[in-house]
Amino acid sequence: MKYLTTLITGIALLSGTAYADAVQINIADAKIATSMGNHKVGSAYLTISNPGQTPITLQNVTSPLADRVEIHTHVQKGEMMAMEKLDKLEIAAGTKAEFKPGGLHLMLFGLKEPVDEDAEVPLLLDFGNGMEMQVVAHGTPMQEMMAH
Repeated sequence: MKYLTTLITGIALLSGTAYADAVQINIADAKIATSMGNHKVGSAYLTISNPGQTPITLQNVTSPLADRVEIHTHVQKGEMMAMEKLDKLEIAAGTKAEFKPGGLHLMLFGLKEPVDEDAEVPLLLDFGNGMEMQVVAHGTPMQEMMAH
């Protein structure tokens, strides 16, 4: 019986540790570029910090404003910079991922309406294992985001 109690306690501690790490994910500065005209594609930016002890993986992002959302980065291809879709993004323990113009970003395809400066766009970030976090991205002109 003592072994079973120890085993159950160990499982509870492991679950508690995983939960504690999950709670430590911080998301800040969520912004979505305001639309120019009636474009059906948009981009969003944010910072995901992982002060926990284990890596986290952003596996998927959804938004009611778009048909689909993809994680993208920019890569050098010869003399040109090109966007590249990422299937997922691992964020190591004790680090952060900064989504910003010219680097990591979220591409929103099939926008259902234009994004203005008053927009508050929900983004649902899926980190796998049932762990999801919702954040609201605020409409911000691209020129303002590039100035920072």
